Amino acid sequence: MPTPLETLKAALKALFESNPATREVAANGMGDAISAHGGTAGFPAGSLMTTGAAVDVQAAAPPTIGQVLKATDATHATWQDSGGGVVYKRGASVVNVPSVSAGGGVQEVNVTTFVDEGTILYLKLDAAAATLQTRLQLYGKDTFLVADLLYEAGLFDCNSSSYIDSVPFYWRDLDASKELHVKVINWGNVASTYTLEVVAMGA
Repeated sequence: MPTPLETLKAALKALFESNPATREVAANGMGDAISAHGGTAGFPAGSLMTTGAAVDVQAAAPPTIGQVLKATDATHATWQDSGGGVVYKRGASVVNVPSVSAGGGVQEVNVTTFVDEGTILYLKLDAAAATLQTRLQLYGKDTFLVADLLYEAGLFDCNSSSYIDSVPFYWRDLDASKELHVKVINWGNVASTYTLEVVAMGA
């Protein structure tokens, strides 16, 4: 004698196999896949239901990691890279800062292909030479005006050990060029090049 679960499975299978208006479904948790073909009235198989017309996704190739389903017109959609406007996480951007002279020397670097707005999650600055007094500044514009200063740290020794800031903070490129505007000031006694690593999330 069949168990109640077996009876339910058989009834569901019979229901879906006898109804051509149902899509392919899976009886999750019941072990069997129940297949039927066709579509509901006005919504053919391979489409997404909406409050209006069906959205055809049959032409969409399988997605890769990080892609989103994006409408190509009112009735079609495909998997596409997220692109601008969708939050994403960057890997570390490595910034090589040219030699900064001792006693208050300055280098300004504009890092391209960054984010217009988001959160800087991690900073790490290393000095190649034994300069013991460095100041790091990040600006919202490539004019490096005091009014556009968004981040400042120093004075610190980043030769004996790395200067690291892992406290997230808000970042916005005020000239909307997707750049990170970096200024390094060397108040130590020797000139040095620097390497800055930045991890950010934004768009």
